[in-house]
Amino acid sequence: MNIFLDIETLPCQIADYGDDLRAELAATAEQRKAECKAPANYKDAEKIEAYLVDARRKIDDDIDADAEKQYRATSLDGTFGEVFCVAWAIEDSPIEVSDLPGALNALGAAYEPRDVPCIIGHNVQWDIRFMWQQAKIKSIAAPRWWPVKAKPWEDAIFDTMTQWAGVGNRIKLDKLCKAFGVKGKNGFDGSMVYDAWLAKEHDKIREYCADDVMRVRELYRRMR
Repeated sequence: MNIFLDIETLPCQIADYGDDLRAELAATAEQRKAECKAPANYKDAEKIEAYLVDARRKIDDDIDADAEKQYRATSLDGTFGEVFCVAWAIEDSPIEVSDLPGALNALGAAYEPRDVPCIIGHNVQWDIRFMWQQAKIKSIAAPRWWPVKAKPWEDAIFDTMTQWAGVGNRIKLDKLCKAFGVKGKNGFDGSMVYDAWLAKEHDKIREYCADDVMRVRELYRRMR
């Protein structure tokens, strides 16, 4: 049973996580400011003070940018990030899109012992583990066969990235699609998901996720 899969994720939705992250960076910034020193060739007291004021201001200015960057990066971390949606298709069936509980429930219900599941996706080991981590944290039942420990060469998964680039190497889905003449991403990619979510463009994200499943299914057919 081939299952074509993709997920879209969001940064941490735990209350005050962003504020706590900024507070940690601010504390580190205070230490960095205390350790600021002017270059050794600065001899004039006014120039030294001006240099230190400018250096400390830059450290303060970087706090918000660094906090936002680190906060957004949690969308790639299954420990703190959130699954916004899961898109999947079993064999040639229509693509479905749901939240994490709905997807895991549907995939578990579709399992039949005589059909060994194979999850197919691009960098799919990341999707599989992210879903499993969030399921554990949120006490959501995942199928017992969920291949969280599967190796790239095992039959439980087929990773189009690894199959093409080799273990430890990477290639973007859009680049691989271009090589095979498969419809590309039309200017929208995973880095834009959070901003689209903030703009309440939820259907756009779901459509993008489903389109990735369509692309992966076509690549799989071409690569097999």
